[in-house]
Amino acid sequence: MAVLPPVAPDVPEAPGTYRAGTLTYTFGGLAVLFTFLLLGDFAQAIRERCVSDLFQVLLRKYQVSDLVFGLLATAIPALMTLVIVPVVGVFSDNYRSRLGRRIPFLIVTIPVVVVGILGLAAAPALAPALAPLFGGGAEGSRVAAVMSLALFWAMFEAGSIIAHMLFGALINDVVPSKVIGRFYGIFRIIGLGAGILFNVYLFQFAHDWFATMFLVIAAIHAVFFGIMCWKVREGVYPAPLPKRVPAPSLIDHAVLYARTCLGVRFFAVLIIVQAVAALANIPINAFALKSAQAFGLDDAAYGQARAITYTCSLVLAFPLGWLSDLYHPIRTVFIATLAYGIAMVVGWLLVDGPRSFEVFFILHGVLSGAFFTTTLSLLPRLLPRAQYSQMAAGGACISMALIAAVSTGVGLILDVTGRDYRITFLMAGVIALVACGAWIWLYREFKALGGLKSYTPPEPL
Repeated sequence: MAVLPPVAPDVPEAPGTYRAGTLTYTFGGLAVLFTFLLLGDFAQAIRERCVSDLFQVLLRKYQVSDLVFGLLATAIPALMTLVIVPVVGVFSDNYRSRLGRRIPFLIVTIPVVVVGILGLAAAPALAPALAPLFGGGAEGSRVAAVMSLALFWAMFEAGSIIAHMLFGALINDVVPSKVIGRFYGIFRIIGLGAGILFNVYLFQFAHDWFATMFLVIAAIHAVFFGIMCWKVREGVYPAPLPKRVPAPSLIDHAVLYARTCLGVRFFAVLIIVQAVAALANIPINAFALKSAQAFGLDDAAYGQARAITYTCSLVLAFPLGWLSDLYHPIRTVFIATLAYGIAMVVGWLLVDGPRSFEVFFILHGVLSGAFFTTTLSLLPRLLPRAQYSQMAAGGACISMALIAAVSTGVGLILDVTGRDYRITFLMAGVIALVACGAWIWLYREFKALGGLKSYTPPEPL
């Protein structure tokens, strides 16, 4: 890959070059870097956008309750993140090797993810053999299938959680910050394109061909993510920060980690407010497939609706990334969150059948997509680079704790209220509007640190 020799981080950037830490790129080198990272992003997009939908199809096939549906599809992965992400984030920030500090961990995730996907493909076939362990008969087979799916889903999610978090950290390490918004805009285009292809051409066949789809996804992930890990090179990192206080117990480690992430008021506000804003789409996303079925939308129409949302988001992705570079993501994220909140409250008032559900489901997808496109460059612009992984992981922990609570709560409410799926629109809108109020607080803290013209991250405690 065309990368100029490493230079000291404080050396001025030469004209016509792009800097990320000790890495310096020409325009051609930057294009090569983008190409290999986009291969990894395509593998990640296929993994995240397709496997979850196929898993939900299988859960629906085995008729699990909304509470169990929410637990398996959303809450359990969120709780796993609470355990996995902080440990890997801290260890990765302080790890040094010939391959860098991110790539070695990303390589390890590949077989974990692939085995998890292959297990999901095989779980229904394993169910009859495991049925005697759960009482036998049709009910025993159903329970065996659900338990097998849950086991392999947990394995898949463990690998995916680490891969997603460290892939973002790798991007922060190797992509120059002055183009990172546009870079993420291109990433969104690739990921959304994968989602469009899946939903237009394949989702309607998911019930019958899920095993074949799982096998293809596993192969794509192994090959494309493997190529990215092989070809992308990390720079030279400064020595890890020395341990300030010995931490003889798990509690001491947790306290030190919390101080690093939340000890500075601005970082605490940033992490908490962004976590709440990211939570807004969960009530609708966690139960999208079941909501569509309840409002009379079949799988083909649901796939088409998803494809429309991805197409709209694809068109908007690069302009939104460019606007975030130009005006700062702290502004563009607020606008996207406000628009989403208002639209979802209106959806709660108006959704009453398949057509109105389809309209507001598409609007949900487009506006939540705008939020995620603009927020991708927010943390790289605001967090210190040296502690980026562990601090971003701290934000993910708070976000996942909230997601686990909300998805479980929504599932319970839906079971109790007779499955009135309009409630999901109301909850999404209210959460987004609350986040907007908190975002004003965040912006004031940001201005106190220099704002748009001279912001410099404060030193973590």
